[in-house]
Amino acid sequence: MKKSKDLEYFKNLNYNVVLKQKDSLYYLFVPELSLIAQGQTPDQAWQNLESKKNELFQAAVNLNLRQTIREPAPVRLKDDLMAFLIKIIAVGVLFLVALNIVVRPYSKIMRRQAKALSHTPTAQARADELADEILQLTARFSQQFEKMSDEQKQQAQQKFKSMLQNLKPFVDEIRLLLEDTSDAPKTPDKST
Repeated sequence: MKKSKDLEYFKNLNYNVVLKQKDSLYYLFVPELSLIAQGQTPDQAWQNLESKKNELFQAAVNLNLRQTIREPAPVRLKDDLMAFLIKIIAVGVLFLVALNIVVRPYSKIMRRQAKALSHTPTAQARADELADEILQLTARFSQQFEKMSDEQKQQAQQKFKSMLQNLKPFVDEIRLLLEDTSDAPKTPDKST
């Protein structure tokens, strides 16, 4: 059954309201209706906004212009959640790629050492050898980095920074989800 679009119908619609404070005034803005109201306090701005909305709705109903009133967009949690999950997966894939790049040089050594350990009667001695070999590999990497020219070092650092910058938006979104919002300033919890 289709609901009649009368004055009460429009008054019961839930629009998004943006609150801004400039100097000592509070401004409330309803983007779908292009309405702005101001007041000395958030409550006064809210009352002024409600008054303006009622005037707009009353005029639209009286002049039979109901179709010109833009209704609020429905909440699309499914789409927002899907976008978030895609971003999480992208961050995970980038992490795995970075991990693969870092671990690849060590994997051959690890396989060779694991194979050797399985055939050696003194596993502790082989484990010590493996630890020494990993330390030597790390030292070689350090030496190679030190042998690089300043330009090569800067290029390597720029590549690393670029990779981190590409990950930053995803990490920021995750950080926002994990932050404690109990200390966040409260806005009026009134829906129109």
